Amino acid sequence: MVRVAPGRAGGESIADVPPRAELRRMQTPQGFRLGVARRAYGLAMADPGLVATDDCGVVLRYLPEEEVRIVPGDESNIKVTNPGDVEIAETLLRRAHAHPAVSGTV
Repeated sequence: MVRVAPGRAGGESIADVPPRAELRRMQTPQGFRLGVARRAYGLAMADPGLVATDDCGVVLRYLPEEEVRIVPGDESNIKVTNPGDVEIAETLLRRAHAHPAVSGTV
């Protein structure tokens, strides 16, 4: 992850690289209590400037008093969004069935 800025010759250039120790990867879906999600999205939908990419961003922007916690995840918990993701998911499932003691339950 880097911060970008307009480049001198057009395009973008790297403006800053945050310390890696401060970075985390996120997985989807993200979980929130129903009341928190409803309140956050209620406020978000009333905002004509709404720009949202995920639930976490909506809660952080519209309910900044809510704590958003980090919990451990699993690399095999993928989101199937694009056609290529289906092939990856099928491969993970085949591996899980071939080695259930190693990869956990399916």
